[in-house]
Amino acid sequence: MASTIADICKMLKRYGILSIVDAVSSIGGEPLEADEWEIDVVLGGSQKCISAPPGLTFMSISRDAWNAILKRKTPIIGYDCNLAVGKSWYEDRWFPYTQPVSDIYALRAAVDRLLQDDLRIERHKNIADRVRAALADRGLELYPENGFSNTVTAFYVPDGATFTDIYNIMLSEHNILIAGSFGFLKDKVIRIGHMGENCYEDKILKTFAALDKTFEKLNIDLRNKLPGSR
Repeated sequence: MASTIADICKMLKRYGILSIVDAVSSIGGEPLEADEWEIDVVLGGSQKCISAPPGLTFMSISRDAWNAILKRKTPIIGYDCNLAVGKSWYEDRWFPYTQPVSDIYALRAAVDRLLQDDLRIERHKNIADRVRAALADRGLELYPENGFSNTVTAFYVPDGATFTDIYNIMLSEHNILIAGSFGFLKDKVIRIGHMGENCYEDKILKTFAALDKTFEKLNIDLRNKLPGSR
């Protein structure tokens, strides 16, 4: 059984090691309990599941992490990367540069809307399960084989097509943007994001309808039904 974030962070805490978790693509779509799981630093972004405009990064910092920052024996080199500089910016009403006020208001509105959705975690899991089932039903191979995310699903580019062909047809003929990957997976896998405002049945159905038409145009024979759809 694979270790969870909670398992790893609690183990690190027992050995006095600080943990940092990149939760940009999971906040709002996956369970995340920073205090209960004893995570020291959680990094998030305004886009993805929260569905606010991109441009903002936010973080949660534990007491242990603050102690490590504030009690360093050697000073932190630089200014912008020194979290201690801004620790009390809100209380002191002081900030070193002009704040992106419009983005902050948008983030607040998006978070308020997200918190009103009591079924957001269940919705993301349900859609993710159905996306994976739909891909498997078409004979497409998922990547990775397990440890799936509830906010994005990747699958291998099928034989007889290239990522560029699929991407261009989806965008130019169906106005749907899909993603590829980087490094050793470049041009080998396709990623479908199903998070935040894109995590609804109607948008997933449109994506699969376009994907099926794209495969048909490329002479790749696949079935076109999303399991569980009404």
